[in-house]
Amino acid sequence: MTVTIELETVTLRKILSHLKRFVHMDSQVEPMKHFRLTVDSQTDTLNIRSSNDITHCSYNIPIVSYGRNKEDAIIIAPVTLESFARKFSSPQVKLSINSDKNKIEIKGGTTKSSMTCISGVFPSMSTEIAIAQLTMSASDLLSISQKVIDTYSEDSGKAFVQAIYIEVASNTVTTATLDGFSMSALFNFPMAHADKDFTMLLHASEFKKLLPIFSDLDTDEVIVKYHPDLVIIESGDFSCSMKSVDARYPDFRKQIPSQAEALVTINTKDFNSAVTATDSVDGMCQLDVYEDESGTYVLKVSASNTEQSYETLVDLQTHQGTEIGCVFSAKLLRKLLNRANGLGYDTVDCMFTQVGTTYILTFHPSTDKAFISLLMPVAEQTDRQKLSLDGN
Repeated sequence: MTVTIELETVTLRKILSHLKRFVHMDSQVEPMKHFRLTVDSQTDTLNIRSSNDITHCSYNIPIVSYGRNKEDAIIIAPVTLESFARKFSSPQVKLSINSDKNKIEIKGGTTKSSMTCISGVFPSMSTEIAIAQLTMSASDLLSISQKVIDTYSEDSGKAFVQAIYIEVASNTVTTATLDGFSMSALFNFPMAHADKDFTMLLHASEFKKLLPIFSDLDTDEVIVKYHPDLVIIESGDFSCSMKSVDARYPDFRKQIPSQAEALVTINTKDFNSAVTATDSVDGMCQLDVYEDESGTYVLKVSASNTEQSYETLVDLQTHQGTEIGCVFSAKLLRKLLNRANGLGYDTVDCMFTQVGTTYILTFHPSTDKAFISLLMPVAEQTDRQKLSLDGN
């Protein structure tokens, strides 16, 4: 039996592009390398799903019209369906699904492609009963995620370093990521509603794949359903379940210094450009805040190796405290500054706190004190160059 349905081309392309991120091409389970397509004749939708070991994602696409038969159909189609869909320029495409012969045909205008599908059991989405639920806007969820999502590490053997921490308390959200040498955190972001306080620890690399989806949802409301083993995210025709990280997250609040030897305000773009230039020289950058001959405090950003050297002065908009000098990873500092610059923050307030003979750098955008970044210095091989973390 062949079921033919007609869909909006743009919608199909967009959804396949989003879901392709969660296809596990290296999986030993063959269906995980594919999409699962289900025609639901009762709701007049085509459900498309993709899965990996951690995340299951699903979209419902409205069916514009049927061919001769209005019946249910299920097929496991290759991931190349996404690349085929990008070739069609017609406003609508027709999918002919033959689940008996495991074949699918896609046609739009004068262009037609067909492909062989596979049989097998596709991983099912989790159906755990949520013990807590929060409702917030997709734009807010995207905003808080963008601020912290990159400061994690997939190279560490500690599970919490690979996670994003999300704490829901008193109808606010606090979130953080850390990699052992740097940290990003956003505190007490107001949200719409939560029926209970809870904390979730999710795989940062998988959660990051959801950000383009959050920016492209048809409705702005997102519902997050919490269970200790997993989280379910729903919005309109999109749904996703993601396993939690089984680990204890360290008390990252204790890492943030309360005092400083020097406080400065710097133009974010200028600071970022200066640090970026040093990365190609040595991978390390020296930061020196000092008083020049005219009595003005400046920031010198420098780097050198056996073959070349680089230094530049960056104007300080404000300065309080003493002169300082310390060395940081140019790559990690650039990543933190690049994110603040990309999010449109014009200036950052930087705090240098002495630890031994060197300094920890903590900064936040001048207009957003709740968004904090922290970077440990590159010291002689001592424990001071790493965050003091107690987790697993």
